[in-house]
Amino acid sequence: MTIETIDRTKLLRLIDSTKGKFFTVDFTKKDGTLRTMTCRLGSTSKLKGGINKTDIVVYAAIKMEYRTLDLSTIFRVRAGGTYYIVEG
Repeated sequence: MTIETIDRTKLLRLIDSTKGKFFTVDFTKKDGTLRTMTCRLGSTSKLKGGINKTDIVVYAAIKMEYRTLDLSTIFRVRAGGTYYIVEG
């Protein structure tokens, strides 16, 4: 497994490049606790209508529910066999 460092400006591009495949993010929740979530983009089967005002909506594999990711709280991503450490 390789480790790379990316800056926050490339984070959204990295997540978009997964193209519906599962990836894992480590982030800090609003209450300050750390969380790891395996999720993916592109799943819309149970998504309800409305206007999305958040950063990004993903489908969480373990909870089997939709979750939002705040890109400013992510500090590590694992996608395609590579760990990405987010700086900045």
